[in-house]
Amino acid sequence: MKKQHLLFLLFFTLSFTAFSQSTSVSGTVEGGGSPLIGATVALLKADSTVFRGAATDVDGGFQIAGVPAGRYIIKASYLGFSDFYRGVTVGGTPVSMGTLTLSSASRRLREVEVVGRAATVITKADTAEMNAAAYKVNKDANAENLIQKMPGVTIQNGQVQAQGERVQRVLVDGKEFFGEDPNAVLKNLPAEVISKIQVFDRQSDQSQFTGFSDGNEQKTINIITKPEFRTGQFGRFSAGVGTDERFRLSGNINQFKGDQRISIVALSNNVNEQNFSSEDLVGVASASSRGGGNRGGGGGGPRGGGGGFGGGNNTGDFLVNSSNGIATTNAIGINYLDKLGKKVDVQGSYFFNYTNNDNNYNTLREFDFNNPGAYDVNEGGLSDAKNQNHRLNLRITYNIDSANSIIIRPRLSLQQNKGDSFTESRLFSDSQIESTQLLLKNFDNTFLSDLTGINFNNSILYRHSFAKRGRTISLDVNNGYNQNKGDNRNDIIFLKDLVNEGDDSLVYLTSNLDNRGYNVGANLNYTEPLSQKTQLQLTYVTNYSNSDGDRRTFQYRPVTELYDSLVVNQSSTVDNRTFTQEFGGGWRYNTKDFQVMLNARYQWLELSTDQMYPRALDTVRNYHNILPFAMLRYNFTQDRNVRIFYNGRSQTPSVDQLQGAVDYSNPTILTQGNPNLGQSFNHSFNVRYSSANPGKSASFFAVFGGSFAQDYLGRSTIINNGPDTNGREVEDEPVATGTGVFLGRGQQLSRSINLDGQYSFRSFLNYGFPLNFIKSNLNLNANATYSKTPSLYSDFGTSYQPVANDSKTANLGGGVVLSSNISENFDFLISTNGTYNQVEYAYRTTQNNDYYNQSSLLRLNWVLWKGLTLTSELNHQYNGGLAEDIDNTFTLLNGSVGYKFLKDRKAEIRLSGFDLLGENNSLNVLFQDNYRETTQTTVLQRYFMVSFVYNLRMFGGAGARPMQQQQGPGNFQRGGGMH
Repeated sequence: MKKQHLLFLLFFTLSFTAFSQSTSVSGTVEGGGSPLIGATVALLKADSTVFRGAATDVDGGFQIAGVPAGRYIIKASYLGFSDFYRGVTVGGTPVSMGTLTLSSASRRLREVEVVGRAATVITKADTAEMNAAAYKVNKDANAENLIQKMPGVTIQNGQVQAQGERVQRVLVDGKEFFGEDPNAVLKNLPAEVISKIQVFDRQSDQSQFTGFSDGNEQKTINIITKPEFRTGQFGRFSAGVGTDERFRLSGNINQFKGDQRISIVALSNNVNEQNFSSEDLVGVASASSRGGGNRGGGGGGPRGGGGGFGGGNNTGDFLVNSSNGIATTNAIGINYLDKLGKKVDVQGSYFFNYTNNDNNYNTLREFDFNNPGAYDVNEGGLSDAKNQNHRLNLRITYNIDSANSIIIRPRLSLQQNKGDSFTESRLFSDSQIESTQLLLKNFDNTFLSDLTGINFNNSILYRHSFAKRGRTISLDVNNGYNQNKGDNRNDIIFLKDLVNEGDDSLVYLTSNLDNRGYNVGANLNYTEPLSQKTQLQLTYVTNYSNSDGDRRTFQYRPVTELYDSLVVNQSSTVDNRTFTQEFGGGWRYNTKDFQVMLNARYQWLELSTDQMYPRALDTVRNYHNILPFAMLRYNFTQDRNVRIFYNGRSQTPSVDQLQGAVDYSNPTILTQGNPNLGQSFNHSFNVRYSSANPGKSASFFAVFGGSFAQDYLGRSTIINNGPDTNGREVEDEPVATGTGVFLGRGQQLSRSINLDGQYSFRSFLNYGFPLNFIKSNLNLNANATYSKTPSLYSDFGTSYQPVANDSKTANLGGGVVLSSNISENFDFLISTNGTYNQVEYAYRTTQNNDYYNQSSLLRLNWVLWKGLTLTSELNHQYNGGLAEDIDNTFTLLNGSVGYKFLKDRKAEIRLSGFDLLGENNSLNVLFQDNYRETTQTTVLQRYFMVSFVYNLRMFGGAGARPMQQQQGPGNFQRGGGMH
């Protein structure tokens, strides 16, 4: 291995000796009396073939480096201007072209603009670009309201989806805005400043530079602002008080001045508005689920409503399931962008929030809901969780010169969570659940937590372009550290019931948690052109990570009045170390309309696990994998293309999955890791077809993908559902699970395990087109998924021997979105999405179920007369096929009337009403391989609120100069790209 390291060190060192004698060509491009940003400048050879090119920066300047001596033709082009040509002779010194002035070709464009309709969607390579002017919204609309009208973009449960995939990042003019937090952008950026919306798969910084994908794309939305709004101040402030002591305060202010952009957002309310990332609420989610509830996993059912009335935004569209209780939120964030000199770009954001979530819940867990002789668990309780979070993101780009650059990206998150919950659990015989005589088990559980967490990551990327086009070298060094520590206290009281005699038993437990880990790694990448159309890539990746998990549980002893008795089977200490090395190469063929990329890496991975509790265990495992990647893109025409991806990657178990301790935070559903858990390998593919017809403002795209896993990280479940006589428990005989855990009647244990046979497929279609006769746009979508998830199951019926209980889930859905394009004074959106779901199990066939859920929305914003406004929002939820005793349908109606006044109608007084029909409800149904869980939680009830809203608008006018797009699609710095 040392020889391999020396070879790569020698390779890295020799690569820097490959500089050849060359110079540069620079200048400025202007048109209409102003610099042109993003103009294309190309050096042509004598035969008119393109030798090398560049795009102009924020000042209209360009520099083309690595130009050998010779005679060339320089060409400058920009949309709306005639192409510019000039001959140039390059010697041994840099050449300055001065100012290249382009002549306007606007007359022809104006003619088209008069008679034509703004194109809704156009396709640019791998990017779908939507014209905001083709989607009219009201003056108070934000970016979220705008994108909901666009084809293929939906918002479900607060998560933005585009082309059937979750949007992980939203950029503004190609630059990050509040880090990786889509909601912070979409809910605070006004729609009126938006010119275009771009949807694309964003590659990593290193992949953008080399032109070779590493398979880590993120679905991204880039918001391009209008030039006239890029200099000035704008914001929105709102204050409201309501009945039932409800309140809502919010504000955002943005100061844009060319490259410098400062944004501040603030929020305080008790109406469930949470406009920030799920990363900020990990503590809240963990506390409310009480650790062992396993909520949110498995099959999943429809969710209920219950959000606050957000001043015109879609009710319930929050990243966290707002139906789980009522949250009081206080948050503030600041985002800063600037260009320091000509070489340094700085992007940074800081976010703080404090959330207090109160919830009352009732859960019915039916372990065999189609079999009258089975057991049911009925739980009722309340919880309170307080979560405090700090999040800091920073990105510094240093463009040393035209051939060298460095990107530094530190990220830090600090979190503190305090939570408590009280739950009453009752175990019944399902045959006569209403009869108290058939109460089999009865216990109360109090759970307290006090947790803190820290997560730090940093990466430093160095990029160098050699003089020879397509030859690059880049090195990405990264490191990280995380720690989660604190205390959990679990008080369980087993109460005397009416069937069995005996005294109440009490168990008091406390757990000390300390999980921490760090990692360090590097990715060295070299590209070499083989011809004008082909390119070679060589890659070396190494990474070392260490994860320590220390969880020790102690039981209270009355004799000492201390928690000093170690509970071994609920304690675990694990030291998990992973060392990875990867060697590989890739090949790329690229023309204007056709691109093929093939890549393969050999991976050697060593996984070492040392465990002290619950039993001593030391293991060392080595894995050898081939990680393949393939991509094909073909452009049938400028507006029609297809992309095909294939990717293979490994997944190592987390420290939680390796810990052998039993989690008793939910006494009826116990969970346990597995120190013998091995690595999983996943294969995935994706086919994407897109087509646009700008002349008819129509668009269509289709996505089909799938995956299958070897040694899937699944689970094995055992449940004690021993026999009873006439519904009465004969004796509560514990069952040994073979893992050091004994289960009482009605308890179950889920344990991590490797299984084969997992696969899934999905498809998504969308067709959008205008309905000119009613001045509206119509989007039609359809989707289908099918998956198989392997699992093992054992109970009394299997003599507690595990049997395969694989689940097969099928979903078929479709939706319609009709949005107005009439005027900003009359804006409506009508949408409905329905899904038919089918769940089948191989062994537990009585758990099979079919159900249907449908969500519909009607939103209206209407400026009636001289500033008088009317807004209304109607949400309808239908859930069919779940159970006869479940409330399947509810309607949530919100509305407001307001009056705009002051200059330009910047201020408004508004009277709002939430849940005017009084039907708000919360329903969550979860399907697992051995039970169905139905949960209803606290929701907001009807209230009214009076609000004052003020919109700040102070802009520099149409002559304002736009900022430089650094990372938007089509403007990536690609040292290795061969276009």
